[in-house]
Amino acid sequence: YSDDIISFYTQYQYGTDDATNYLRLVYSTNYAGAGDPTLATWTELSFTKPSAINTWTYSGDIDISAIAGENVYFAFHYYSEDDPRRWDVDQIRLSKRI
Repeated sequence: YSDDIISFYTQYQYGTDDATNYLRLVYSTNYAGAGDPTLATWTELSFTKPSAINTWTYSGDIDISAIAGENVYFAFHYYSEDDPRRWDVDQIRLSKRI
């Protein structure tokens, strides 16, 4: 167990989860905190997703101990082109030892 983790629960309804329809957890150490987020560099963190509709699933303890910087931004990146999936995210926990 690491003291430097992020975790949460997700569930979904409808749609598909593929290259054109997805939910991702990302972080940036060079986002300005306001303005266009596409100007920053974002790195994806993998997490456990639900395997069935309407099933709350724990992300797992995602180790963030290697992420360094004075200002670190986490975001959920949702994207959909043709068969949107509705995602719910709840109980977000961030534990960072300083």
